[in-house]
Amino acid sequence: MKKTLLMLIAVAGITSFASCGNKNETAPNGGADSTAVATDTTQNAPEAQPVALADIVAKAKAEGANWSVDEWKEQYKQVMLAFKPMALEMDGLIKKVGTPEAQGINFEEEFKKLEAKYPGIEKLLGEFNKAAEGSANGKTVLADEEWCKKIKEELGIPDL
Repeated sequence: MKKTLLMLIAVAGITSFASCGNKNETAPNGGADSTAVATDTTQNAPEAQPVALADIVAKAKAEGANWSVDEWKEQYKQVMLAFKPMALEMDGLIKKVGTPEAQGINFEEEFKKLEAKYPGIEKLLGEFNKAAEGSANGKTVLADEEWCKKIKEELGIPDL
């Protein structure tokens, strides 16, 4: 049981990257690729196009210093959309701990599988937050906890 609780705490640390205002910038696994995608609503195309989290981070690093608060909010929303599938899976696992259905589940193994399913996401989230911290408008968005809470509710992202 202690291992399970320690694993939950470690996984909760990963999710803290998706919180507005997080200052954590390092990743233990270091992978730069992520299969997480978001729907880019900033384009004027009739259909929104999927954008990889790595592309959003690269765009933030290259152009973020010139973005307005609204542009940062839109890109942060895209990052949250890319993180949403992992957050939902993580929330499901966390909710099972301590319940009768937890019997026979190796939570340590399940969390390792979840991390492997989304390689490099922790590093990319940290890099995005670092880019935001390097911009006055990005800092403004990260500091806006009310907006962050509202957008997470709007997108259906659990508060981990």
